[in-house]
Amino acid sequence: MSHPCFLILQTMMILLTIVPQQNLTKAEDYFNRGNERYKKNDLDGAIEDFTKAIQLSPRYASAYTARAKARNDKGDVDGAIADFNRAIELNQGDVIAIYSRGMLQYNKGELDAAVADFDRAIQLQPKLFTAYNNRGNVKKAKGDAVAAILDYTKAIELNPRLAEAYYNRGVAWQSLSKMEEALADYDQSIELNQKYYDAYFNRAGARNATGNPDGAIADYTSAISLNPGDANSYHQRAVVRQTKDLEGALADFGKAIELNPQFAESYASRGIVLLMLRRDAEAQQDFVRYLELNNGARRSLDLRIKYAKSQRDKKKK
Repeated sequence: MSHPCFLILQTMMILLTIVPQQNLTKAEDYFNRGNERYKKNDLDGAIEDFTKAIQLSPRYASAYTARAKARNDKGDVDGAIADFNRAIELNQGDVIAIYSRGMLQYNKGELDAAVADFDRAIQLQPKLFTAYNNRGNVKKAKGDAVAAILDYTKAIELNPRLAEAYYNRGVAWQSLSKMEEALADYDQSIELNQKYYDAYFNRAGARNATGNPDGAIADYTSAISLNPGDANSYHQRAVVRQTKDLEGALADFGKAIELNPQFAESYASRGIVLLMLRRDAEAQQDFVRYLELNNGARRSLDLRIKYAKSQRDKKKK
């Protein structure tokens, strides 16, 4: 599980000290009140004030940027991009608008446009470590893990305490089957942020892949303690447990199903465990439910059942 890390608020705080504010009178009063409303999560009020500021001063670039942020928070991505576009037209050096538009382009799947915006942001602010980190996320999404690693490394060079960059680089290493490098980065990200759920989850997978199932179980347990409502951690811990602790695996698959009754794979996996425990009738119920949720998987399930029964019979002998 990986989730790309976009450090919006941190970057906004950094860049607000960089972009010069226009010295306006009444328009600026609306702009300032809009900012206060935004801080109070009054998005409609903020948008209203930013719009008034723009009406009074149509070239007020910062008002477009601020309204874009409020529109995005309301879910109006296209409106936000339109405002960022106008802000950039008015101020080619508006790093906030350029960087933020890049993030929205990424969210829309416009990866080339996102890279172009992060490139521009970096040209304007070469030490903007979040832009390197996020450009790395886009490059990874484009399938270029090597280029992504270079960007994450630059982000770490600029900010050695950026846990997200270590995590993201770990994910990229893992996608290249470079498990030792991935483990080192996950270790560092967890050292910097001991509540980093995704880092524990991914390190568990890397640990299991490198022959450390006990370490994997420990990491899945840590992930569960941080996010007890996530079925994936229970499911994955069960997958590791089932090699030597069938009862523990059974309990974890059951918890995953309790949290997500549509989790098809947990039904199939629990059914296999039940077969190994010679509880065939219960196993059959899980297989029926699995096929209801995963129509067309009959052949692959039959192969799994056949293999499980052969392993069970070997143990009996």
